[in-house]
Amino acid sequence: KKSLDKLLKTRSAQNEKLKNEQKEIQNKLKKLSAAAKNISELSAGVGSSEMSSDSKFSKRKLNVPVKGKLVVRYGEKTALGLKSDGWRIRTRGNALVMAPADGVVKFADSVELCGCCHTSNTGKIGLFKIITETAIASGVRRIEAITGKAAEDFVRQQCAITSEIKLMFKAKNEISALESVKALLEENAALKKQIDSLQKEKLVVLKDNLLKKVQQKNGINVIAEVISISNKDLLKDLSFQLKGQLENAYIVLGTVIDAKPILSVIISDNIVKERSLNAGQIVREAGKEILGGGGGQPFYATAGGKNPDGIAKAVAKAIEII
Repeated sequence: KKSLDKLLKTRSAQNEKLKNEQKEIQNKLKKLSAAAKNISELSAGVGSSEMSSDSKFSKRKLNVPVKGKLVVRYGEKTALGLKSDGWRIRTRGNALVMAPADGVVKFADSVELCGCCHTSNTGKIGLFKIITETAIASGVRRIEAITGKAAEDFVRQQCAITSEIKLMFKAKNEISALESVKALLEENAALKKQIDSLQKEKLVVLKDNLLKKVQQKNGINVIAEVISISNKDLLKDLSFQLKGQLENAYIVLGTVIDAKPILSVIISDNIVKERSLNAGQIVREAGKEILGGGGGQPFYATAGGKNPDGIAKAVAKAIEII
């Protein structure tokens, strides 16, 4: 009997607990139902037409109705014969909304930048992300932005890139990753300066060696050589330096940069006039040996091509012309 009484008390306590839990669940369901109903009313637009326009819009912060019929344009006369100082729009709930400025339609906290309605409610817009800002005229700037799913995808992409950078630099957080990127850029800039310095030193040595190889041909100081050089700018710099240090100069330099042949011809101004020579015509003719062509000024011209093996022949052909 004692065991039975004890069992009945235990079951009674369990039943009471279950009843209390059931009541709590029912209360929560009522609250959720009320919240769902409220959300449904907000999404549907303006409620009863008996409500004032202020009360209709004051409750709507993130999801306010923006769809309506244009009643009076900016500057037009109203029903009372007065000039309208804004845009008047009649919403679905028969509420009259006034946009306070020309070209800017405002619905409570929602502002349409171009004065048009492009969505049934602002909740559909979601995230608004400005991606570019540029100057298009004096005192006028242009912004470009994305919204909704496109904005969300953009943010996800940026987060993925940030995560990849963090992983690449083994950084603990975004700030540490940014510091690592800055350090890498500074190191890269320092290395570029060192490379530029070494290239200039190499250029001086190369120039001195070429000046030792000057040959006389028909009263002209000729330099003709296939050289090794890293870029076009250095080739041009070398050509003008040689011209500046050599009188009556006719300088033909050939090189191959990134598997592409380049021919350079530079001539002293007095030789161009006295011998009627034209560097542009010369490189076009000699460039045939490298399956290419080019042009430039009478005193300086370059040619590029597709056949690196023909660069030596191109240099020789440029010399034959004089």
